[in-house]
Amino acid sequence: LRWMKTIESLGFPKLPRKISLVNGTTLGTKVGGVEGQIFLQLTARSYFGLKVIETTSRFLQTPFNENQIFKGRFNLGLWNAIRRDINRTNINPRGSMDIVQGGTYNTAKIIKDDFSAALDENNQVRSYDWENEIYEHSFIPTVSSLALYNPNFDWNTPIGRDLVCTRETPFDSYFSPDENEEHVKVTSQSVEWLLREIEGNPQQPRYTLTDANFTFSSSSDLVCVGSGVGLTAAGDECNFPSTISWSVSPNLSIIIQSDYSISVKAISQGEATITATFNNGQTYTKTFWVGAPKLDPFVECDNRDDCWSLCQSYDFTFDNTITINTLGDLVQNPVEWEWEKITQNFNWIIDNNTAYFQTPQVGFITFRVRARNVCGWSDWRLMQIQVKECGKGIEYKTFKIYPNPTSYLLNIELNNDMNKNIIKNVEGGIYDLMGTLKKELKLTDFKGRMYVNDLPKGLYILKLNIDGRLETHQVQID
Repeated sequence: LRWMKTIESLGFPKLPRKISLVNGTTLGTKVGGVEGQIFLQLTARSYFGLKVIETTSRFLQTPFNENQIFKGRFNLGLWNAIRRDINRTNINPRGSMDIVQGGTYNTAKIIKDDFSAALDENNQVRSYDWENEIYEHSFIPTVSSLALYNPNFDWNTPIGRDLVCTRETPFDSYFSPDENEEHVKVTSQSVEWLLREIEGNPQQPRYTLTDANFTFSSSSDLVCVGSGVGLTAAGDECNFPSTISWSVSPNLSIIIQSDYSISVKAISQGEATITATFNNGQTYTKTFWVGAPKLDPFVECDNRDDCWSLCQSYDFTFDNTITINTLGDLVQNPVEWEWEKITQNFNWIIDNNTAYFQTPQVGFITFRVRARNVCGWSDWRLMQIQVKECGKGIEYKTFKIYPNPTSYLLNIELNNDMNKNIIKNVEGGIYDLMGTLKKELKLTDFKGRMYVNDLPKGLYILKLNIDGRLETHQVQID
């Protein structure tokens, strides 16, 4: 009694406020793999190169399933071979506590460091290797960190609600991060929350809010100009830290709002946002697109540093492509793309927002493109692309031949089937080095076979006349 009075005189709180700093999320997410997965393997060898130690460690399986959590083979002497296999059935209905939503820790490193120290001192071990090491895995459960009154459920189930409001935890408040963090780690965000508590400013529980916490009235993330749309907090007030303060992007007009819902009208094209802000400073933002598409001013290409130029080519190649995307991080659901030539000095094959080019002339090609979604067409995008001679060191071949060398059969076919659309005629044959025709080539659907087993061994030239353009291949007959 005297001790209690002394403590109280020093300012010890009679009714302490109970708070919890949690390193695991409430989203039901795990880090570091899945149940039953290998998280560490060791192979150690003797000075003769023989395996003297092999171990495999695994996470425990899902509830009521059995797996081998450890397998060990120790051969440190001719008559000193030890085998150790450990199998366990997970009898915990709440999940595998080796891999569960919660704080992370590098348990594999602890095992590895201790084992490595022992191996370094063993004169029978020359070298050892560690494999399949999972450096971080979540196994300090969020549920146990919150001391839930009723823990009898799958501990990987999302618990993204105010557990104080629902009276599921003895704590007065708690902080949970957006991603699973290292056990006992503090961040600037959690420290700020904690300092406010210490300063006597009670904080609302902090947990991650997702799309599942809200209902968006549109069936997609695309809203046409002039249409109305709403965002509503799903469920009761215990799903949220507090009432909501709403804000919207400039291309939206607020029609009506309340503590837990808002209705807006889309007034102009572009990316739009509705943001919910809570008393603890936490926010949730719903992003969507308003109106017809807008085309990204940048273009994409494969295997080229300069996407605003193409190589001179008599064929369609996968290097001569241009891809045009729509603006914003959202898919604006273009249902149609339209490409239109301005100049006629090239050929193309269109695949939605990607064009494959055949550009036989050096200079410039010009075209325009637009996209349509359910709200209408985008503006036309005018494109002028330079066609360059990319060098004669590497010659692209319209046809490929195989096998080469060959002793019996030579196959000939297109490198790219898209060239079927532009090639009108192909003739050819195989010649010796004196220029004498030895066999003529016959193609069906741009494919052919030539039997060369009756030709003397040596070097030959396959000549192909492709619409008046000569392509040659060197052939070795063994």
